[in-house]
Amino acid sequence: MKSSLLEVWGDTVDSRHLCGAIGLGLTIAGSLYLAADQIMPSLVDDRTLAHSYALLIGLIGCLVAAVIAAKLFRRSARSCWAPEPTRQADVSRWTRSRTRPVPGRSA
Repeated sequence: MKSSLLEVWGDTVDSRHLCGAIGLGLTIAGSLYLAADQIMPSLVDDRTLAHSYALLIGLIGCLVAAVIAAKLFRRSARSCWAPEPTRQADVSRWTRSRTRPVPGRSA
């Protein structure tokens, strides 16, 4: 698979890393949910409550997958339109501009 950079929620990401993170999320969260959905009915009398617990375990799996993906796929590129500040005077300017649109960037 050819690597290319994509912009997702204002951040630049490698397409291979994005696919890997999605795969991790599907594998970990999906496996935990399906396993919990099979095991929980034997632990809880109410089927609806057992399904709710399985969903909760699936959500916990999403968080675990996100932490693993963050560790595996470290940030490798900066956004091309918001460079790091170089001087202390630039820090306050960049901090103030976070709530305003970035100049030269169309919405």
